[in-house]
Amino acid sequence: MAPKLILMGTGIRDLSQMTVETVKALQACDLVFSLHGDPAVTRSLRDLARKVIDLTPLYRDRQLDLAVYRAIVDRVTRQLTGRRTVAVIFHGHPLLYSNPAQMLIKYCAERKIENEILSGVSSLDAIFTALKLDVGSTGLQAFDVNRLLLYRLKPSLHTPCL
Repeated sequence: MAPKLILMGTGIRDLSQMTVETVKALQACDLVFSLHGDPAVTRSLRDLARKVIDLTPLYRDRQLDLAVYRAIVDRVTRQLTGRRTVAVIFHGHPLLYSNPAQMLIKYCAERKIENEILSGVSSLDAIFTALKLDVGSTGLQAFDVNRLLLYRLKPSLHTPCL
């Protein structure tokens, strides 16, 4: 059996927003890396998983994001050996605004390492709920503000924009 990487989300509040599927996966993992950011949530994860390592201390003032992302990927991928199942748990949804998740997916694809993604309630879900927004009928534009400004993108005035 080969190693496996699972990327999972906690939801945007506490662990109460995690899916049953995510809880079961946490309990079965050999090692879980936490990128949640809330120490209380990371402590609670230790009640569910065999071993939890908090990676948020890798974020340091005045350090470039890409250097931090590479450090995260390096710490995680060093553990993808043997028959281990390793998870990385993110605040919210594991793929929303998450460069480390994308880097890990690419790493696994290049090395033919099995990986799985378990959804979490995202900030977009919370916005849709709070605004009672049905993007199925109105559409939606979502922009990263840095790219919006850098590339001088022009959002439509007729469609909700985030």
